[in-house]
Amino acid sequence: MSNYNSAVLPSFLRPYSLNSLVRLGKDNDGGYLVDQRSIAASEMLISFGISYDWSFEKDFKKHNYVPVVAFDDSIGLNLFLRKLRVALSRGSRKSLFWFRLIMGYCIFFRGSSRHIKKFIGANQCSNYVSVDTIDKQIIPKKVRNVFFSVDIEGGEYPILDQLNLISERICGMVIEFHEVDRHMDQILFFVENFPLKICHVHCNNYRKVDEALTPDTIEITFTKFPVEDSFVEKLPNALDQPNNPSEQEYSLTFL
Repeated sequence: MSNYNSAVLPSFLRPYSLNSLVRLGKDNDGGYLVDQRSIAASEMLISFGISYDWSFEKDFKKHNYVPVVAFDDSIGLNLFLRKLRVALSRGSRKSLFWFRLIMGYCIFFRGSSRHIKKFIGANQCSNYVSVDTIDKQIIPKKVRNVFFSVDIEGGEYPILDQLNLISERICGMVIEFHEVDRHMDQILFFVENFPLKICHVHCNNYRKVDEALTPDTIEITFTKFPVEDSFVEKLPNALDQPNNPSEQEYSLTFL
């Protein structure tokens, strides 16, 4: 792994060995490695933060055609249409990008796939919704296995306790942790109390490592299904791809 940059994480983040990982989402940024058993068991996919990329959600439905509910107040059809109008008025080549994005959005988010224009947090603001409210009002009571995708740019830390409270309903989760060194104690507390097991870790190479080689941003996959007694010896996984294809991937060691 000498062709990779180096990164170091504490041993509590070392993933258990698993032979049932599959990659979902587009190449490079936006793709995640997930336990196939978590996908197969899922009755619903809940996504926190999608921005302009719902390739993970599309691939998930190809494997298991379940309802998808995505939460993100930063994007939406009206925004995309405004961007398209501006691009067209300027004769910009970006107009083709916005047109394709609008078509993809309208095709995917219909029927059993919904986009709700709200951020994730407390219910105190009109454009925010809590995990507890989603658990009680969005996820049907009969649903017992929900897969969560969480990428909310630092907003993950205030909701970790809420995710733990509904962990019995979670069959798998991918979550991106930001500013890892600053929040290491919170991550440790969550991992120690969350009943699901870590089955994959990946460094987002759009962000750098600090002097101790701690990566700024990591993607972690959890599964509720049995894992092997051994830990992963080498990372990245052969299925991994660098988030930024213009930069070297990180090799991970655990201390």
